[in-house]
Amino acid sequence: MPDDSLDSFLRRSTRIAAELLLEVLGEMETGALGHTPLDLTEGSYYSWPDRAAVKRFRAAGRRVW
Repeated sequence: MPDDSLDSFLRRSTRIAAELLLEVLGEMETGALGHTPLDLTEGSYYSWPDRAAVKRFRAAGRRVW
């Protein structure tokens, strides 16, 4: 969301994560959960932002607090 502060982002993402966790646990319980191996050739998880990413973040009007 464009007007998110760090606090509102963390609250929203925590709520979404909790909902997803319950969904996954339910799928594990019923045996409906599949397994997909991680393919590192398609990329990896994000690292800490570099200076250019921070500059783009601030230019978009975003803030950390």
